[in-house]
Amino acid sequence: MKSRTLVILLATLAVLVALAIAVSLSQQPGRATGALLYPGLTEQLNTVDSVVLRTGGNKVVATLERGKAGWTVRERDGYPADLGRLRKNLIALAEATITEEKTSNPEFYDRLRVDDIEKDSAAGLRMDLGSAGKPVASVIIGSTAVAGADSAYARRAGEAQSWLVRGAFDLPRETAGWLDKTITNIPASRIAAVTITHPDGSRLKIDKHRAGEADFRVEGIPAGRELSFPGAGNSIGSALADLSLDGVEPAAGFAPGAVKPTVARFETFDGLVVEVSSWQLPAGNRLRLSARADAALAAAHAPPPGTAPEAGPAADALASAARKDFASVQAEADALNARLGAWVYTVPAYKAEQLSHHLDDLLAPKAGPAAAATRR
Repeated sequence: MKSRTLVILLATLAVLVALAIAVSLSQQPGRATGALLYPGLTEQLNTVDSVVLRTGGNKVVATLERGKAGWTVRERDGYPADLGRLRKNLIALAEATITEEKTSNPEFYDRLRVDDIEKDSAAGLRMDLGSAGKPVASVIIGSTAVAGADSAYARRAGEAQSWLVRGAFDLPRETAGWLDKTITNIPASRIAAVTITHPDGSRLKIDKHRAGEADFRVEGIPAGRELSFPGAGNSIGSALADLSLDGVEPAAGFAPGAVKPTVARFETFDGLVVEVSSWQLPAGNRLRLSARADAALAAAHAPPPGTAPEAGPAADALASAARKDFASVQAEADALNARLGAWVYTVPAYKAEQLSHHLDDLLAPKAGPAAAATRR
């Protein structure tokens, strides 16, 4: 009887010990499915002032720092960082939820790409978050989109255990991927005229009589030539829309040598003037931008007092341009100069072409009567 009682007591004790262990494990950060990888990180995000990203061989991809100028990238001389991408990854880490326990054996880390970044062969990327010089979080993000688009393998740096987590990370492995790539975003609907002047003095000008017109007119088409297609100049008028960088460098060190720039002057209906100087160098295209507000230009495009706009998209565009007050245009010019004036940009090749077209690029031999009849 005593033996049977002892067995029951031992069995009960074993169950209690197992329950205690289970409770203890469930209370450890990140141990249980559904737990946050970094409990409490969400509350600390507002204090984070540095994010360092490293790849294999401990190579620094980007050092993002928050200062008086906002978030900037140290490796590009303090150029503004891509806030949207930075915010997305910080939130993804703060909200990363463990969905499955993975390996704690270093021999298998490479399969998940969560090797220590100090190894040259490491294929993951480590995020080190800091605040006032103190570490906040350090995590190696391995393969992503492994169990759906919002999933990744992760391992807290210095810990053996790796995890499958739910989190949508977007972590470029090149410094350029962490830069704010937007240079300008001035839509073609605002543009009244563009004049491109080449070093040899040749010029190309396109313009619109009024806002809302579908196509830009091309000036100076010689006899026997015509536009290669209707609206051939429209791509030039849209060159400042979604103009983004491929690379950037400080203007202070820029030395184009004897190469003279092509200058594209953009005028808007509300008086903004943006000049883009471009060079085609052996190392590729380079651009500098400047802006100013022109009151006379704004006045020249203002509708007569008391003009009642007609219904329709063109009239809406005209009314929109007329409503822009000159003070806001001046502020826009000042902001553009403050943000862009100290830098030289490299842009996608197609944008560089739009900014340096010759008149002949838009023209074709004028079709004869037979060809015209065929087109009709």
